[in-house]
Amino acid sequence: MEDEKQPVRVLLGPCTCPNKPHDEDWVELRPRLGMARSLAVIRGTSLADLEVAEMQLAVGYVRFGVQDWNLSNGDGQTRAIDGEHLSDFAENDPRSLIVAMAGDPLYSDEVMRPLRMMGEASSPSLSDTERTSAANGAQKSSKPRKRSKRSLTSTTRTDDTGTTSE
Repeated sequence: MEDEKQPVRVLLGPCTCPNKPHDEDWVELRPRLGMARSLAVIRGTSLADLEVAEMQLAVGYVRFGVQDWNLSNGDGQTRAIDGEHLSDFAENDPRSLIVAMAGDPLYSDEVMRPLRMMGEASSPSLSDTERTSAANGAQKSSKPRKRSKRSLTSTTRTDDTGTTSE
């Protein structure tokens, strides 16, 4: 049986929580996003601009990858891990970049796989014979292709013609 992957702890540095309830801040990332979270990351990404897409992927890795943290809200309680707090951390805490960089090797293949599959599904596909031939390095027949027959329809302009009477 395959070992279950463990969450990945990302150290954020010295505690910045109100009242400093601990020495160091950290978050834990899920070992994998799963299909629903991967699709949520994709949905939040604009593929029209590569630089913007990279930033949006980073935010998505934080919003959908964090499963635990020790970040406090100042009253001795850990902040809830919900959409509001995750979005606030991802968009306003510069340490979210550390989290995104840790999430990239964990999640990039998982997020990009559906995009590649959608791209492959929308592009013209090779026939099974073409795929097999290409995979085996098979060469096409060495027979020369037949030339097509010349058209019997004339495309040259003719001189003016007169009308004929009955």
